[in-house]
This record gives sequence, structure tokens and C-alpha cells, in this order.
Amino acid sequence: MKLEELTLRERHEFAVMVTLACVRRLEALTRRSDPEDVAVHRLLDNLAKKALDRAMELESFRLRVLSRGPSRLSRKFAEELIRLHFPSFSRPLGEGPLDREGATYLAECLEEECANFYQSLAEGLEEGDSHTLFQSLGRQDLSFLAFVRHVLL
Repeated sequence: MKLEELTLRERHEFAVMVTLACVRRLEALTRRSDPEDVAVHRLLDNLAKKALDRAMELESFRLRVLSRGPSRLSRKFAEELIRLHFPSFSRPLGEGPLDREGATYLAECLEEECANFYQSLAEGLEEGDSHTLFQSLGRQDLSFLAFVRHVLL
């Protein structure tokens, strides 16, 4: 099964799963970052909070708008799609604390992958609330990515 073969409800369900995986990855980056670098911790904490808010928004939308039904999403399938769309998840965090450059680089990769992921979810959908939501989430991540690249880095 491929991403474009998912039903609308499965796309939303998968989006919540992926977004929560991003929260866990950002929390791991925070734990591994140099404890003395308050600015990096603040950035990563803000990204994790934004992702958690997004997961709640996606879940709320799914429960409010979409009908319930059986899901074909298995843990194995979800993990395969995550590996495909989020190659930065497989990058090891190393042995010691992450310095500012390493932590922000991995966070930047994750934001870019999120933007591409949400836009991929929108592809093939008819115009409507879900298409608009996924497009908007992708644009938000691209906007934040531009901010990180130009202002913070």
C-alpha cells in the first residue's frame, strides 16, 4: 500500500501518527542537545509543542468531520511510510551531546520532511477541508523552515 492509496480517514489517522512520531523525535533531540545551549532547547521545545498542537488539531478534525470505520493501517505499514517520508528519523544522534549545529540541522531536516509529507497527503485529494488543511500545514512548515534558515542560522 502506498500513501496515495490511503482513504481520507486513513490519511488523517496516519498524519496524527506521524506528527506524534515527530514530537518524540524532537523530544529526543532536546534530551541529546547540549544542556548549556538554552536557545537550542527553546527552539526544539517550541517545535515539539507546535507538533503536539498540530497532532491534536488533526485528531480533532478527524473525529469531528470524518466517519469511523475499519483501518488498514498496520504498525509495519506505518513504519515503512515513516522511513520513506522521514529519512532523518534513521540518522543516529551520536554518543555525546548534540552541538547547536547538529541539533538545528536535524530539526531543520525534520521540518522540511514534515512540509513535504503534509503536501503529499494533500496530493490526489479533491478540493475540500482536508486538502486545505494538509496544504496549510505544509505551507506552515515551509514558512517556519525559511525562518529557521534565514533568521536563526
